[in-house]
Amino acid sequence: MDKHQQDLKKAWKQAQKQGARAAFPLADSVLEEFFEHLDLELEKKPCDHSRRITEAWLKMRGHSTEAVCAWLDENCGYCDCEISINVEQHWEENRG
Repeated sequence: MDKHQQDLKKAWKQAQKQGARAAFPLADSVLEEFFEHLDLELEKKPCDHSRRITEAWLKMRGHSTEAVCAWLDENCGYCDCEISINVEQHWEENRG
């Protein structure tokens, strides 16, 4: 791969990250708090293959469950354990 191709690949990767960040439904600091809470709760009680923990946290803080759950669906977060694994990794890879 020559220098031009490397530059194009780097620019493409940056654009992908920027697009992913723009789609985050909540601020980075709020998502960080959410993922920390979710991980702690899953240590206490295993996933029941629902979004029980996620939805309770969102409602308690007044966030739109509809908007956040749509983003979770797009990133393979269909239950609390998938959110902890798949979506948290996506967020970590693309956050600012």
